[in-house]
Amino acid sequence: MLYPFTFKDNFFPKVWGGTMLKALKGIKDDDSTPIGENWEISAVPGKESVVANGSLQGRKLNELVTEYKEELIGRTVYDMYGDKFPLLIKFIDAAKD
Repeated sequence: MLYPFTFKDNFFPKVWGGTMLKALKGIKDDDSTPIGENWEISAVPGKESVVANGSLQGRKLNELVTEYKEELIGRTVYDMYGDKFPLLIKFIDAAKD
């Protein structure tokens, strides 16, 4: 049975990034690397979201779509896109040009 997922953070450093995304997530560290993006939900190969909670912890979003199909994303969406998850949701912190 499926349940509400949370996903591991998927931060991407960018020269134009800032510190707001880690603050938004409540992450306090001394790393001053500017973070430009956090991909909240992604099925982009090599940058997939990874489940952070529950019995499916550690599984990639692409694997779940392939395994659970319309149970996960609905029949209409699955009929349109098949095993290709159709969304990329990300937060951007463009602190600089």
